[in-house]
Amino acid sequence: MMASESTFSIQDLQQAVIDGEAAQAKALTEAAVKAGADPQMLLRNALIPAMDIVGERMRNGELLCPPRCWWRPGPCTGRWRC
Repeated sequence: MMASESTFSIQDLQQAVIDGEAAQAKALTEAAVKAGADPQMLLRNALIPAMDIVGERMRNGELLCPPRCWWRPGPCTGRWRC
């Protein structure tokens, strides 16, 4: 679900990061900043905790990102399972 500027939630942003939805995470972050959210707060309360969850799931083998994502030129497809 794409949130509009007035319906931003930290949970939506975290879930977009966890799900590997790069475009959605970017849009939510930009909308939140445009609506007046503090970028440092977004980092501390949404992005870093979500990336911690992704990292833990990758360590546990629950999420996989094949090596081709690490060296392939250009952006990943936007999904963790690229």
